[in-house]
Amino acid sequence: MCEVGCAGAVRPFDAAPGGRDVAPGHGSRGRASRWRAAVRLRAGRPFAPNRGWDAGAADGWRGRRAHQPIHRHSGACGGGVGVFQWRHEAETRPCALVRGSEYSRVRSICQEHATPTVRRSSRCASPARATRVTFRSPTGGKRVRIKRTTHTPVPRRARLIAVASGLLAVTALTLPAAQAAPAPKASPEAAAALTTSLGTASTAGSYYDAKAKAMVVNVTNDKAAQAVSAAGAVPKFVAHSTAQLEKAGKATLAADIAGTSWVVDPKSNRLEITADSTVTGAELTKLQEATASYGDAVTFRRTAGTFKRLIAGGDAIYGGGYRCSLGFNVRSGSTNYFLTAGHCAEVASTWYSNSSQSTVLGSNAGYSFPTNDYALVRYSNTSVTKSGTAGNTDITSAGNAFVGQAVLRDGSTTGIHSGSVTGLNATVNYGGGDVVYQMIRTNVCAEGGDSGGALYTSGGIALGLTSGGSGNCSSGGTTFFQPVTEALSVYGVSVF
Repeated sequence: MCEVGCAGAVRPFDAAPGGRDVAPGHGSRGRASRWRAAVRLRAGRPFAPNRGWDAGAADGWRGRRAHQPIHRHSGACGGGVGVFQWRHEAETRPCALVRGSEYSRVRSICQEHATPTVRRSSRCASPARATRVTFRSPTGGKRVRIKRTTHTPVPRRARLIAVASGLLAVTALTLPAAQAAPAPKASPEAAAALTTSLGTASTAGSYYDAKAKAMVVNVTNDKAAQAVSAAGAVPKFVAHSTAQLEKAGKATLAADIAGTSWVVDPKSNRLEITADSTVTGAELTKLQEATASYGDAVTFRRTAGTFKRLIAGGDAIYGGGYRCSLGFNVRSGSTNYFLTAGHCAEVASTWYSNSSQSTVLGSNAGYSFPTNDYALVRYSNTSVTKSGTAGNTDITSAGNAFVGQAVLRDGSTTGIHSGSVTGLNATVNYGGGDVVYQMIRTNVCAEGGDSGGALYTSGGIALGLTSGGSGNCSSGGTTFFQPVTEALSVYGVSVF
């Protein structure tokens, strides 16, 4: 939150080390009251000290480092002098000394860094009172209080001049034009597009913050942060760009350790490498050595069980002695198809609805595995009902997943389970040369036979096809999904 205060006079004060404001003595009782103001704002990063936007104050703070004393100026209420500081965690950094006439600049700079809303109260009716404009940050900034000490009368002429000037300042501040409408919140699609347009060197992914109910976009520089704020998302400064994390991912792939997966976690801003129970100590050491040069940009963890394709012999859709799950019914014109996992189509070309394989469904029209993991099966049985649902949900469209999104999964073995998206563009090494890329990672459980099953939202948006994972639905696990939009685009089909 940024706050502008004005009074009969504002005395100089310095910012002392440790974030403590020190106001020097203000002299005899005949002097006007002194005021102090501070800016407290938790927006992830303080203003750049070399960004001078008030020439009158720049000479007092331009180029200074944190914790250095800052010379302040003073003036009358009509000038609307307010002293500002930016406080970030334990540090105190200079922001600017701002006059009431500079309100629009104060507002714009606060909007640039905090995406604020504006609230006002006009009380500068006399030198002993204040005009205050409060910018409240949605990122958690605390309210700032402007404290007044003693007040002694001033000559009538000076008081009238101050009151008149103060009323002019109030009039200027209350003009509707001084307020800028807050940017509408960015959608997940808009946030994803923004990271693409800004480039991999300036961003590091995005995710949905359920508490703030807003999309967060990781950025590495001020220019990108401004673009993110303007688009209605929340910028978060991070240490590692997507370009750097992708290099760490390539080093992981080059190590070629079966039973591993890796994905960029935008919340922690790290490449998270997961090793299953089949990875030996020596293999894990090899992987750590391969990524050592990337330091804290890489983190490791173990997972119970093994990464495997979730295919099994038994029930649901059958082929080649295996069981998989139907994902989504789709169509092109009047021709009906269904989608399932590519690794299922690798072991069977014709699919049946029963275990005795007496009721045929259709045959493969195409599949892609490894690298991708999707398949298209064309219905040849016209008597079979083709439903446009997944689980109990009517599927009306397809979309791209985003980190933090609540999802549902339906499979022939375990039925419907819920969870959330924890990563995008994940790579999974199933072993034997079977590596898949750009998968959706979730914390939804799955088991053998759930392969090809649907990943979707409660609102009826198709997201993915079950590929594989680790764990089970008793103890939990990690499951990866092929994004469905890619398969729909490749085959020219659509959900219904």
